[in-house]
Amino acid sequence: MTNKLPNRTSLRLRKSLPVILLLAWLFSVFETGFAQENDDQTTPKPTKQAAAEEQAQKNAEVRRKARQTLEEARKRLEGYDSIRADIVETVLLGSRRYQAKGEYVQVRGNKVRLSFQVSIKGADGKPLQGSLLQVSNGEVMHSSYQVGDDLQVSRRDVVQIMDTIEKYPYLGIDLVKARLGLGGLPALLSSLETSLAFDDYQVETINEKQFLKIAGGWTPQLIAQMKPPGSPEDTPLPAYIPDRVHVYFDEENYFPRRVLYLKQVGEGFQPMLTLDFVNIRQNVAVSADDFLFYPPEGAVSQDITQSIIQGIIQAHNQSQQSKSPDSANSKTPDENSGK
Repeated sequence: MTNKLPNRTSLRLRKSLPVILLLAWLFSVFETGFAQENDDQTTPKPTKQAAAEEQAQKNAEVRRKARQTLEEARKRLEGYDSIRADIVETVLLGSRRYQAKGEYVQVRGNKVRLSFQVSIKGADGKPLQGSLLQVSNGEVMHSSYQVGDDLQVSRRDVVQIMDTIEKYPYLGIDLVKARLGLGGLPALLSSLETSLAFDDYQVETINEKQFLKIAGGWTPQLIAQMKPPGSPEDTPLPAYIPDRVHVYFDEENYFPRRVLYLKQVGEGFQPMLTLDFVNIRQNVAVSADDFLFYPPEGAVSQDITQSIIQGIIQAHNQSQQSKSPDSANSKTPDENSGK
């Protein structure tokens, strides 16, 4: 089997599952305020300034608790020798509903394995199979994506990429790792911590079990990045990008059991993508074979290491340019004088 150009049906599946799946490891949220509680009729109503200050304190407390939850969850995830869990992904795009099942395996040393399989009806009514596999042995990550006969295989040198990332720590090492799929769940939580502006924190009971829920929307900075330059402020995000994220943690061990992405529809929100982690096992024996990658027969693997490194360097250069748009101003007096 060789790499082929995707047909229209596979393109629809690519947009409906793998693209959203990868976005799920990086999506964030933006900050909004809470509605004011009803005033006690026996006490005078606070002034607008006092009410605003009180609301600001409440919002700050929500953000503090949400970040504290993420930090504790990440610390516990990193403390396990190994993690093995099943994943159920549900995607809703308009009237279309897809469900994929997969497995997540994590071992100390940046070893991660993520796999998904899905089957939907193709344009001809016959089942169309799709799969996504990412395997990292801590040094090299291989990825394989297939929809029908369309197959794409790639590799990236994790060591080289990490060496480059560490040269620019202000870019957000954990966020970059999450976007590249290099750090598994701990990196995902770090990216949420740095990208989300939380507006909700509460304890919810689901099926007689308690969960810690944090939620919010995209930060204004990320919203600006996702819209075309010069777009009006009220321009909605593209249809395939969620507007809001809810994360549910097991109250007992802080494991992220559900990541729910929602899209705004009118005045409300409806689920767009749900990632459920089930059958979770910590500190279990994991075979080294889980982190071996065997490319499909006839597949041509593309090495994307250098393109990723160039992307990191470009992000660094753009960051420097935004800090000092006039390069002349960044020169030393001697440079400006020509000496």
